Amino acid sequence: MKPKTRQFLERMVVLALGAALVLISCSNLYNSVFSWYDFLSAQKHWCPVQANIRNVVSADNPGKWNEPKIQFDFAVQGNHYVGKRIDIYDNGKGRKGIFQFLAQYEPGQRIIIYYDIRDPNRSAIQKPAFSNGMLLVIPLGNLLILLPLGLRLIKESLVKTASPKKPSKVLAPIMHYGIDSDLSIIENGVVSLEQALKIITQKNAENSTIMHTDCETVISKSMFGFSRSDDTFVEIAIGDINNFDVRIEVDGSFEKELHSIPFEVLINITKNFFALKPKAFKRFICEAPNRPVER
Repeated sequence: MKPKTRQFLERMVVLALGAALVLISCSNLYNSVFSWYDFLSAQKHWCPVQANIRNVVSADNPGKWNEPKIQFDFAVQGNHYVGKRIDIYDNGKGRKGIFQFLAQYEPGQRIIIYYDIRDPNRSAIQKPAFSNGMLLVIPLGNLLILLPLGLRLIKESLVKTASPKKPSKVLAPIMHYGIDSDLSIIENGVVSLEQALKIITQKNAENSTIMHTDCETVISKSMFGFSRSDDTFVEIAIGDINNFDVRIEVDGSFEKELHSIPFEVLINITKNFFALKPKAFKRFICEAPNRPVER
């Protein structure tokens, strides 16, 4: 199975499970609200009246819900009505409770039942008691557990699995290089901008005090640079204190030489070389090599 197909099926399963939990939760909440309404209504609008039991039937059949059925009739203002509800909620009872309950009643027995004065067709043998804890437990359980869980599953199933992001193009590390007395390049490793600025400051200070005996020594002591690659670099040559010549190459297609620039301009160029991508650094050099570092 393809990964996309498997991910789709997994999301559908999660969606179906979440929807089922939400439906069950909403159904239970609806029944609970209706039961509360029925309960409160019974306390206010249901009144007692005498009734005659017509039939007593047990639904004690294998594999079926065990619920007693008692049919009774009664009269209200000259009108006859027939009822069969045990209590207002018509709750089912266990196997043992069936026989215990039915033992209290027999056909022809006169009992007190309760009916809704707004609609006498609604009647029941027992009036519900406030002690029915399920009226409180069910709504709380749905609000705190089932409904939030179902909504969370639905949300997770609808959010597509994010495709891996392409790694952002990170600037290549900048190397510090120097030149030895044989005029060979010495790789000194990766440096940070802070380290590069310290190197420039140190080289500038040293060059003003060193007595150079030959050309090779002058070059090795006064020339160094920073490179991003073989064809992208800033090469620095110190003339005298606070006076620099700089050769710049970008991607092998752009070259520029700057002569006798002050220390501040060299620092600015170095900062931009570390901060900008080659294309942006090239534009910076072409437009204004002595402007403040871009952020």
